[in-house]
Amino acid sequence: MTAQPIHDQVDALFGAFTRPGSPGCALGVMRDGQLVYKCGYGLANLEYDIPITPSTVFPVASMSKQFTAMAVALLAEAGRLSLDDGIRRHLPQVPDFGDTITIRHLIHHTSGLRSDPMLLILAGWRLEDAITSADMLDLIVRQRELNFPPGEQYAYSGAGYVLLAALVERVSGASLAQFCKEQIFEPLGMTRTHFHDDYLKLVKNRAYAYYAVGDNDYKNAVLTMSLVGGTGLYTSVEDLAYWDANFYTGRVGGPALIQQLHQRGVLNDGQEIDYAFGHSWSRYKGLKVVEHAGGGPGIRCHMMRFPEVGLSVAVLGNNETVDAVGLARQVAGVYLVDIMQTKDVPTASAPPNKVDSS
Repeated sequence: MTAQPIHDQVDALFGAFTRPGSPGCALGVMRDGQLVYKCGYGLANLEYDIPITPSTVFPVASMSKQFTAMAVALLAEAGRLSLDDGIRRHLPQVPDFGDTITIRHLIHHTSGLRSDPMLLILAGWRLEDAITSADMLDLIVRQRELNFPPGEQYAYSGAGYVLLAALVERVSGASLAQFCKEQIFEPLGMTRTHFHDDYLKLVKNRAYAYYAVGDNDYKNAVLTMSLVGGTGLYTSVEDLAYWDANFYTGRVGGPALIQQLHQRGVLNDGQEIDYAFGHSWSRYKGLKVVEHAGGGPGIRCHMMRFPEVGLSVAVLGNNETVDAVGLARQVAGVYLVDIMQTKDVPTASAPPNKVDSS
């Protein structure tokens, strides 16, 4: 009996999105930085029956953090700042909490700052409101105390990445969107990628986001945030292949900086955490994985890289029922079936596909 071709095996995993009127996903599979398979499943726009393709542009929510971390690392490499600088050296409006919060604390989610969705809720905002980076920064700097002393714990929070976006602007003189365009996206050829710092801005070939309200019945999930740093990136799986390739070539940043982006945070007691510069380290079926998820209203995304074997998978979805993490891992299983353990072992998980405002 002839084995099913590998691309047919992959396509079968996305069969649920092929029925008429369904949102869906874009998929990209990379080998050693080269895009070896790309496909779109379902619709990018339900009202006009526009299909998803590999060039469709998606908001990727918390997957944005790795690009913000890269921007900060580039500034450090250029000598414009040190990762061990106290954040108040560059952003004096941040309160003095007694203990110094460093840039490194912000990158690794060990600052003790409170999570921004909670701040929004406490301040009476709804996540559907038109929220800007300035609004979020104003809430962050009005905090009076930390959840824990800096470096004592890991607690995933986008608040630190809002500050990192403000830091990039303060140090470089350019907005995060402009800095990343000039220093990362254009040099890598990521022509469909940008930080979306104005929610009214037009985006060509974008995927619209949807809530499921019944069997093959959907409503628009309207994205009204102009918030960048921990979120706000719009990109395609084709462009993510260029980003993935940079982890092998070091075209932007060079090998030393690429190595730094993989360095995990360390707590005050010397314990190493799983988080590293917008990525989370874990193991899946015996293999090391560097990954990050992204979830927002009507959006579920995931990108994972197996550095030992040079395989990467990106799944970008425009409906909150999409199991982007599970699909990415199943796709990886098709390509790596001969070397993966048949029975998985307990591992650290990637940051959750949660609805997040940063």
